[in-house]
Amino acid sequence: MLHTTGLVGPKERWIMVLLTAHPSTTTWQRSTGQVTKLAREVHLSGTS
Repeated sequence: MLHTTGLVGPKERWIMVLLTAHPSTTTWQRSTGQVTKLAREVHLSGTS
């Protein structure tokens, strides 16, 4: 299980919170890569 939070948008107007669950067989590197990709996609979808 991984989670991350951050401030995004103009003047850091919004709070982004991602809570994720990954199979126990998934490596730490792969899990963090997936969370980073998801955060980027969520952020970009909110700015377009």
